[in-house]
Amino acid sequence: MQHQASTTTTTMRVQMVLGKRKCEEMTKNDCSRCMSGCNRYTKNVHNFVYVNRYEQIDELIQVAFEHEHCLSPRNMSAVWHRLSRLMTASNHSPNQQQERHQYQLHDKLNTLFAYTIDELKEYGTIQLSQSAMGMAKIIKAVRFCGNGREMNCHQMFQDSLIGSDMKRKDSLFQAIASAAVPLLHQFDPQGYSNLVYACAIADAVPRFRGSTLFEHIACTITALKDLRTFKPQELSNVVWAYATAQVSHSRLFEKVADEVTVYRHLGSFNSQNLSNIVWAFATAQVSYPRLFHKVADEVIAYRHLGSFNPQALSNIVWAYATAQVSHPHLFKQVAGEVAHRCLGSLNPQVLSNIVWAYATAKVSHPLLFDRLVGAAIARKHELSPQEVSNILWSYSASGIVESSLFAAMAPRVMTLLKHCSCQHIANIAWSYAVANVDSHGLFNKPFTNALLERMDSFNVAQFSQLYQWHIWQKEENSYTGLPLVFERRCYEVFTSLNPTISLLQRNVSSVLRSIDLVPKEEEVTQKGYSIDALVEVKGKKVGVEVDGPSHFIGRKPTGSTILKRRQVANVEGIALVSVPYWEWDELGQDLSKKQNYLRSLLGIR
Repeated sequence: MQHQASTTTTTMRVQMVLGKRKCEEMTKNDCSRCMSGCNRYTKNVHNFVYVNRYEQIDELIQVAFEHEHCLSPRNMSAVWHRLSRLMTASNHSPNQQQERHQYQLHDKLNTLFAYTIDELKEYGTIQLSQSAMGMAKIIKAVRFCGNGREMNCHQMFQDSLIGSDMKRKDSLFQAIASAAVPLLHQFDPQGYSNLVYACAIADAVPRFRGSTLFEHIACTITALKDLRTFKPQELSNVVWAYATAQVSHSRLFEKVADEVTVYRHLGSFNSQNLSNIVWAFATAQVSYPRLFHKVADEVIAYRHLGSFNPQALSNIVWAYATAQVSHPHLFKQVAGEVAHRCLGSLNPQVLSNIVWAYATAKVSHPLLFDRLVGAAIARKHELSPQEVSNILWSYSASGIVESSLFAAMAPRVMTLLKHCSCQHIANIAWSYAVANVDSHGLFNKPFTNALLERMDSFNVAQFSQLYQWHIWQKEENSYTGLPLVFERRCYEVFTSLNPTISLLQRNVSSVLRSIDLVPKEEEVTQKGYSIDALVEVKGKKVGVEVDGPSHFIGRKPTGSTILKRRQVANVEGIALVSVPYWEWDELGQDLSKKQNYLRSLLGIR
């Protein structure tokens, strides 16, 4: 009797909470199970919001299944939305009842999925965007929890919404897109934003003949007179979605950029909005420096960086480095903020993106790099091949040798080697060559085998990196190195790069001649290095390197500069002297000063 009473209570609760919708196929008796006399489109706002009272996935699925034909589009979209909230909650291990009835729940979820697909033509714009968002968030939660954790409810949603071959997911979003396109002129800004955002996080790009849903929405948005009805989050979500889905649409990005730079005060944008916008433009490779400078000025002048979470700070500096927009003041502010935080909470992607951004933008901040060493070592077992590669490359490219970091990463590289791409392997090898630290047996037969397996897939820059690594192995008298056929190929690539002779270099060579030296410009050494000017002083060859701004970060040499100087001296036996651009510039147009400068540098009295 207690069980029967519980069932009756649940049925009454369903009637109160979910509302009614009579299906044409239902008989009068069937309909009376819900509430006699219910109408096809009965909707009750007060009843609708009660869906949020359900706290268990299995309970909500059961209730929705029992009254599937009574659910209005508004109710059904609310069910998916609530399920997504329950899926992303912190703790949702299946309870005993869920374990016992897993197969039944799976079938019921499949029924709800099929029913939703069948009824999408009845959905309005709000219900379409809400359903898309709910299902996309469920899919995201399933992927997030799919790394080794056995959770029955997640497996159930994986099977029902995604499918082993992604066909269910693709058919779902294709159906949503087909229902949405005829109604696009009726969507509000939030609807546009939610629809493309949902597709992006679900990794779905619904396609039509000669077009996509993203193209339809972009054309609709760009046809609007202006975007003033779009809230900051809606603007940022739209461009974020296109960038994430890797869908290019320059006119849409330009319209958003014009809206943000010309008509908007950025005080209404929160930290997440700002970081997402610049991240999206950088990822989509849409150049709009005016937008980047406005965002940077806003962050520096009006924002307390403590309000930015680590991901937002990482995205900002990554975006500026990727877009090649220089803003040293912004980088200085962000570095100061990050360096003084508790770095143990930084996830590996954030950590690697931050150091990569500073190395790529050639912005020096020793304190930041020093603080991040410990954080990287502490989380080394969590690092992916991309993250290991980024971190090692960033320190080496910046000319910062942290022996403890390179020693700690060697075992992790060995573990990840089979998962490394050509770029990862080349960057890692080059980074150790620059750092010139003990690799703890990293570069052995398995490493060279990994190189040979990928030999036909390396690009020009990577062949050059591997050649410099090979020279380092010889520099260290190591038995490891490139096989002869691989070495020759790398050498050919390394020496095929045509150097550019700058005006500064020509000026230095001219002054060398004026002091009775005969400089050989861009002289190629036996190992393939090109020396700016090779002269003979007191019977010995001396290389004169004219180092412009690209050779330095601040006034410290880059990793590439350090490596060339060391290898030419140690392997080629040629002494190198450097003419830094700022020292030469300080001499002005005084020929006598320039002559004395070079004589002193070369030890000529």
